[in-house]
Amino acid sequence: MARVTAGATGTNRHLVAYRPHRVAGLRDHDRGPFNVPMFLADEDHSRDIEDLAWVAVFMSVVGGFIVLVGLRNVGLWLLGLTGTRAEGVVERIEVSNGPLESTRRPVVSFTTREGHRVTARPALYRKRCKLATGQRVEVSYLGRNPQRMVIHGYDFRLREPATSVAGVLVTVGAIWWYLHL
Repeated sequence: MARVTAGATGTNRHLVAYRPHRVAGLRDHDRGPFNVPMFLADEDHSRDIEDLAWVAVFMSVVGGFIVLVGLRNVGLWLLGLTGTRAEGVVERIEVSNGPLESTRRPVVSFTTREGHRVTARPALYRKRCKLATGQRVEVSYLGRNPQRMVIHGYDFRLREPATSVAGVLVTVGAIWWYLHL
């Protein structure tokens, strides 16, 4: 097997026998499996690096978008963690018929610490609602606006923070890869 290599000036091309152990300018990490060179030492790879840089930038943007999608309900998570807790009762299940599917959300009544009776709905609709009319639930509400509430176990989905973590990993990996091109 023979291969074209450039001479010292880059203009004198000639065929030489393929000897991977004698290719000048290659380091160990430039070789692929079976000691085959990944590229010739005298080739210009700046265009390849630029293409890979654009891939890394694109991966970073996609990773950032994944993080934003995963964190879109972060306000509800924080309300569930820091809001005022109360026990409520599911009054009914509200159904919204869309063009493609029906979604549901519970209507919950609870009493605030100040003794006011509040009937509220969570912000999110779901395809399925595992709550039933008359069921007791724990809610967290915003003290200055009790209509803003979350139902524990209803408003949290594990896939949202998992998606955010995956997006962060993709973004950090793409940036690391870009910096090490």
